[in-house]
Amino acid sequence: GRILVQSLGRQLQDQPHIMVWTNTVMTDIVTDANGVCGVILHQHQPVYVQTPHVVLCTGGIGRIYKYTTNPAISTGDGIAAAARAGAVLKNMEFVQFHPTGLALPDIHGQVFLISEAVRGDGGLLYDEYGQRIMKGKHELEDLAPRDIVARAIHKHLRVTGTAKAYLDIAYKGSDFAAKRFPTIYQFCLQHGIDITKQRIPILPTQHYFMGGVAVDANAKTNIDGLYCVGESSCTGVHGANRLASNSLLECLVFGRRCARYIADCGRSQPSHIPHLDAVSYREDRVRVSDYRERIRRTMMEDGGIIRNATDMQRGIKSLTHIIEE
Repeated sequence: GRILVQSLGRQLQDQPHIMVWTNTVMTDIVTDANGVCGVILHQHQPVYVQTPHVVLCTGGIGRIYKYTTNPAISTGDGIAAAARAGAVLKNMEFVQFHPTGLALPDIHGQVFLISEAVRGDGGLLYDEYGQRIMKGKHELEDLAPRDIVARAIHKHLRVTGTAKAYLDIAYKGSDFAAKRFPTIYQFCLQHGIDITKQRIPILPTQHYFMGGVAVDANAKTNIDGLYCVGESSCTGVHGANRLASNSLLECLVFGRRCARYIADCGRSQPSHIPHLDAVSYREDRVRVSDYRERIRRTMMEDGGIIRNATDMQRGIKSLTHIIEE
């Protein structure tokens, strides 16, 4: 993934007809009777860009949860802009939680991922009292699918009133873990955990989003001129439980099909610039931070790993109150 991004990035910089804007936020997609006609961007002030085509590649929604493996930009804002423009959203309940995030979130709630390969190579899950968590929970025990393991850990932590579980690969011998998982070994060591001697403290954490903006096989949405590629789209190729390499293939295949479709579709430039009301913003970092924290806590508690009608209704009420404020 990193090599692909670096390679494509270099090629992008070498194209004289492509303008790259960094540190820029897209706030809204503008439409008229014929579909997409532009976008509103923000740098230091609003900027309207007229265009017949908009391709959203804005990533997932991890940052609306208290704990996530996602980077800081994964706030779901591209999906929200598409929804405001009238795009159909699909399978929004399909949120994947990884069972083994390192239980040392940073100040923003980002969690380092302990790969499923650790369980694949014999890693065993324990609670704080040294009891095996997956024993008797599933026929595959610690090798059960990630959604089943995540729910089992979440339930166990609630029942026992503990904050974290543990993944043990140290029992395989001192050389095994360091050689087999060098990146995980080094990261944990930097945080005071030697996985060749100690169990790894873990907790379930939001990891991937299979829902999003509904698209067809060419990444086209229900709005003419609007396309969506990657984690912000809902292509259907993941089902309800994504597998690791699917997302890479999804980006490559749908990105290529989308580009070819746009090149061949012949959609003309919008004929007019719509009237846009000027909006002034007063920065209020304290309130924004408070809202962010409340949203993330609500989503984790009421719309998280295990959901029920009572909690979800409470969560909707809390979020509605924030929106009204």
